[in-house]
Amino acid sequence: MGIPVLQVKDLRSRRIKTHLLLFLWPSLHVYSGSGRTRWGRGFGLVEQVLGADSILNQSNSVFGCIFYSLQLLLGCVQGRWASVLLLLTSLMSLIGTVYLAWILFFVLYDFCIVCVATYAINVGLTLLSFRLVQEPQSKAKRH
Repeated sequence: MGIPVLQVKDLRSRRIKTHLLLFLWPSLHVYSGSGRTRWGRGFGLVEQVLGADSILNQSNSVFGCIFYSLQLLLGCVQGRWASVLLLLTSLMSLIGTVYLAWILFFVLYDFCIVCVATYAINVGLTLLSFRLVQEPQSKAKRH
C-alpha cells in the first residue's frame, strides 16, 4: 500500500511544481503536442514523398530510438571507422535538429522542453563526436 501512496504524493508534488512553473512562464510546454502534427511523423517529409501508408512514415520518436541506439553501439566500438560513422550520424542529426527546431519555433510558434532538450543532446553528441575523431588513434604497444 505504501508504494502507490508515495507515487500519488510524488505525482501531486510534480503537479504543483508544474502549475507553479506554468504560472511563471505561461507559454512553456513540457511536451507541446508537436508530435501530433504532420511533422511528428517521418519529419513531415516521408508522407509527401512516399505516401501516408509507407512503412517509413513512422513517428519521429521511432527514428530517435534507432538513432540513439546506433550512437550507443558506435560509442562502444573501438576504431577509426566507428568514430567517423559516429560523427557522420551526429551531423545528420544536426540537420534534423535544425529542421525540426525551425518547424517548432517558426511554423508552429511553439516551445517544447522535451524537444529543446533533445536538440541540446544532439549538439552535445556532435561535439563529443568531433573530439573523438580528432583524438589520435592509440597504437597497440609491443612488448
